[in-house]
Amino acid sequence: MKVLQGEKDIFDDLIASNAAKAPRATLSKVEMTKHLSSDVRKSGRAFNMSGGPRKQSDSSTEDDYINELEEENKRLKSLMEYKDYELQKKKKEEEFGFDCFSELREKFDLSLQEANQRIKELEYQLNEKNADMEELQIELGAKNDEICKFEEKYRTILEQKDAQSKKEIEELKQKLTTHSNDIVDGYKAE
Repeated sequence: MKVLQGEKDIFDDLIASNAAKAPRATLSKVEMTKHLSSDVRKSGRAFNMSGGPRKQSDSSTEDDYINELEEENKRLKSLMEYKDYELQKKKKEEEFGFDCFSELREKFDLSLQEANQRIKELEYQLNEKNADMEELQIELGAKNDEICKFEEKYRTILEQKDAQSKKEIEELKQKLTTHSNDIVDGYKAE
């Protein structure tokens, strides 16, 4: 799109006058030129080919031209105010979103710290229980050794008693046999 020199001059004047009042205009110079150019064509404002405004012979036409520029200026101001409002709104939304996110992150970090602390406590308790289990296993091994010794002693005692009992039984058998033989011999002698 070809922009005439007169439109650029008008545009630069509008930008300069509006820049002091609304320093955070969100429209770029190219966008402003597009708006201004389309409005100039729609309003039927005439420019000569050399780029300057057509010479007006009549003061009412000049007043109309000034009024159109003032209306255009008002429209651009309201457009800039609206864009500024949108920008502020977006900043607030981003701020709110960021605040929300930072609160969530703080809660998450706090929960993570609590979870890590709980994990450390549980690991400590587990290590203590493992140490206790090792001590109990050592004690159990010692008790098992004692039980094995007692079982061995009991077996030895039983074997000794068995041997003694067998010996006593043998002795009793011999006595009984001897006594039986004595009785039989006594009957025979009679």
